Amino acid sequence: MRWWCSVLLAGVGACSSEPTRVLDHRSGTTNEPDAGPPAAADASAPADASSSGDASADDAGPAGPVRPCPAPPATGAEKEIFGDAATTGWSVNGFHREVTMGSPACSGAVSVGYSSHQYDGLGFYANDGANEIDAQALEFRIWIDRDAVVSAAAAPGNPPNDIHQYFLATQSEWSWKKGWNEARFTIPASYGKTGQVLFEVQSCSAPACDANVSIDLRIDDLRLVTR
Repeated sequence: MRWWCSVLLAGVGACSSEPTRVLDHRSGTTNEPDAGPPAAADASAPADASSSGDASADDAGPAGPVRPCPAPPATGAEKEIFGDAATTGWSVNGFHREVTMGSPACSGAVSVGYSSHQYDGLGFYANDGANEIDAQALEFRIWIDRDAVVSAAAAPGNPPNDIHQYFLATQSEWSWKKGWNEARFTIPASYGKTGQVLFEVQSCSAPACDANVSIDLRIDDLRLVTR
């Protein structure tokens, strides 16, 4: 496991000064039968969803109801890092404990689950440099059991800079609503090839997550768009 991730990612004060534009950030649950939240949370989930109020001014999502699941088929430029399993040459690990593989999923039958505390999370890792990808954008679906701020980073496997320099966008653009959300973030060319994609919980709505209280999250349809 990449134990060092939780130490390097703890705190967002050192984010890159190079702006990263959010192309698409949409939030909400879905009515698709294979993509709903776990049964314990389903009863309180909204019937439909609208564009997140936390999206950036560059949000490309529709103004009306949004159903982020299932994801459309990958295009030729999209390299799927995780669909129902990690792609060949990549692996996934939690910062402090094992991830789970199973349902609910946004697409297909499997997503990656993790019970995360604050400044905790999970990462997808290229097994070696040959599997790193020269990517211009990161796309993913994320499910959370309550509103939360969860950051995303795309970095080389052995980054020359502090990992904070590879965060994508600003904290307000990491704000997700309960249920399934979808997003597409640009990856600056200066970041180099992507060898790891990291997700870290920064804060949660009540009950607030900390060292003792966790939040459940799931990642699915993780794709890198090649340059």
